Amino acid sequence: MKWSKSSIPDGIGLLVFSLFLVMNGRNISLKNWNDGVSPRAFPYFLAGCIFLLGTFLILSGVIKGKKEVSGSAAEQPGSFRDKRYCLFGKPSVIPPPLFMVFMVVAYQLFWKPIGFLIITPLFLWTALYALGTSPKRAVTITVGVTAAVYTVFTYGFKVTLPSGLLHMIL
Repeated sequence: MKWSKSSIPDGIGLLVFSLFLVMNGRNISLKNWNDGVSPRAFPYFLAGCIFLLGTFLILSGVIKGKKEVSGSAAEQPGSFRDKRYCLFGKPSVIPPPLFMVFMVVAYQLFWKPIGFLIITPLFLWTALYALGTSPKRAVTITVGVTAAVYTVFTYGFKVTLPSGLLHMIL
């Protein structure tokens, strides 16, 4: 069966990522929660939406693949390695959605030890530049988003973000 523009592998990746969100959402403490919406509600809601999107991508890939196979039975599908992707402005064998999943997992793993103010700009700039944004524009977006998120969470929500390495230096 021929895959349709990587819908099936992308859908499988989204299903795995939604499972990852559910597993990590279970680690959210409910110790001080009394009423209202549970702190676990947002990760579960997000995981549900991502799961539905992944299921839709898989089903659409299967349906389009069946239509393409029935329409051109003589045509042989190319191998997975024939696909070319582009990361950092160069050809890559890693699909961009898979690259982003790796980036998000690495961000979550290094968030506390390295600290928000170091890892967030690195993550944002690398992701933006890898996906084709110019370096100057990526820096501008990175600085603005990091400053806005830090300000909103620190002063608006009164959430202490991990300081990581900055705590040791300052």
